[in-house]
Amino acid sequence: MNVTIEKSSFGGKIKMASSKSHLHRALICASLGDRLCRLYYNGSSDDVVATINCLNALGAQIADKGEYFEILPIKQVKNGILPCNESGSTLRFMLPIACALGAECTLTGTEKLISRPLEPLISQLEKHGAKIEKYKYKIIVSGRLTAGKYTVRGDISSQFITGLLLALPLLENSSELEITGNIQSRPYIDMTLSVLRDFGMETVIDKENRIKIPTLGRFKAPDALNAEGDWSNAAFWLVLGALSEGGIEVEGLKLNSAQGDKNIIHILRHIGAEISCEDDWIKVEKYKLRGFWYDCADTPDLVPIISILASVCKGESRIHNVERLRLKESDRIETTMAMVRALGGEIRYENGTLIINGKEYLSGGTVDSCNDHRIAMAAAVASAMCKENVTILGANSVNKSYRSFWDVFETIGGNVKKWEE
Repeated sequence: MNVTIEKSSFGGKIKMASSKSHLHRALICASLGDRLCRLYYNGSSDDVVATINCLNALGAQIADKGEYFEILPIKQVKNGILPCNESGSTLRFMLPIACALGAECTLTGTEKLISRPLEPLISQLEKHGAKIEKYKYKIIVSGRLTAGKYTVRGDISSQFITGLLLALPLLENSSELEITGNIQSRPYIDMTLSVLRDFGMETVIDKENRIKIPTLGRFKAPDALNAEGDWSNAAFWLVLGALSEGGIEVEGLKLNSAQGDKNIIHILRHIGAEISCEDDWIKVEKYKLRGFWYDCADTPDLVPIISILASVCKGESRIHNVERLRLKESDRIETTMAMVRALGGEIRYENGTLIINGKEYLSGGTVDSCNDHRIAMAAAVASAMCKENVTILGANSVNKSYRSFWDVFETIGGNVKKWEE
């Protein structure tokens, strides 16, 4: 599906969809828990459905009741196919979990997904008893993990660390996880530790970046749990508020969340947007926006939308430590620059930094999402500051993380024309 966004006037209130990152972790813990658990949520995504399908394939029974997932945990491990589709989180979480459960299974996905980095995760799993065969579209797993000392680098993917944190408590004996080098995307690890506390496991990262992981066998599931609102996707609406005379109010966000992308509030406040918040709602309105410098090492998912923001901020902005963005759903350095340039903005890349010269308005144009959900959503927000229409190719890529994005976009004023090639 493609869309063309004609001149629109934005403003209104949004109930934020649930965090897919939080849903992944809570669904996994509940499926490995000791009793039935209800997980209340608002809106799903293709990535979350991939995790549900994998957990069901392993023997869980997860039923979607509309307002909540009813989760019966795995009693007997099944062998079979785990369809990860295009979800990097699903693949990197389910791989160590399948090994910890001793499942003989095949994890499948797109060629692009399977080609994304999986080292040193695979080496650590094989060192501790797993047998893993990697092919173009699948990974075949057998054997069972043993407890011990696991070592992973912290500067490749926090998802490796989360996958091990979710898997190692299932083993018969306690383990230790050592993280070497600089830890990037640290808030995602903090979110994992927070969810693990909800399911009865208390552990922390010590000063040497080591984590003691006790043996639990099964997680202690609560009767019910509420999924957090998604700060990563909320960032698009909050930036839209800063670009709109009417402002945008977002409800359902946890202000003390471990989600790193809540930093969008600090960015918006720093550049001069009008912000008010109380309890679980935040409102952002347009004011005088000035350029900024930002280190995205812990929050790489913010880069496409803050690049759009920087494009209409007065002066020069710099976004540092972007190199890891080459390994996302697209090469997000290239696709972010292509998006900004297609809409009439000025952006360049130098030594791990995106440098953006702000303009009063963008011109508009056609953006190829390259099947990247965050590029599609960022381009939609950019339409608020474009003189001409904005066309987005592959607009249905938003389904990966936010299935209701276009419906919500229209409710707050977006004038959207949908069409097929």
